[in-house]
This record gives sequence, structure tokens and C-alpha cells, in this order.
Amino acid sequence: MEKIRWKGELGDGQVHMTAREYCEHKVAEDHEAKRQILRKLSGNPILTDEVRNAVRYAVNILDDNIWLRKQYMDLKQMYESYKKRHGGI
Repeated sequence: MEKIRWKGELGDGQVHMTAREYCEHKVAEDHEAKRQILRKLSGNPILTDEVRNAVRYAVNILDDNIWLRKQYMDLKQMYESYKKRHGGI
């Protein structure tokens, strides 16, 4: 059977990720791409110190948001597993 690729992803008719997992993966990739762009921009010598500091601040805020999102997802997963073990709340 020929394997079909859609946007570089395996399309063999099997589900490899749920829709939620796929969305979470895409959001994480998007955050990382934006973070890399901002980090490159923050090192540009043409920018004034004030602008470089503002870009570095944006990188820190993005890092904090990524960390908070991960904490939220971990807590949500713990809550779901707790509900399954104890028969719901």
C-alpha cells in the first residue's frame, strides 16, 4: 500500500494523534518558531538598547506563557486521571 503524505505528515489512514494532541503540537511548534525569531531579533546590533530590552522582555513573557501552559496541561492530565481512578467528582 502506498503511503500518502499530507504537508509532510504520514497519511496512512491510521490515527497517530488525536485532534487535541495535534493542535497542542502545532501550538508548541508555533511558540518555538516565534521564540527563535525574537531571540535572533534581540541580538541585532542595529537596534537600540531600549528596543533590544523590549524584545528580550517579549521572549521572557513567551517563555513564561509556554511554561504556564505546560503546567496547566500537566494539572489537567492529573485531574483527568484522578477522576478516572475515583469515579468522577
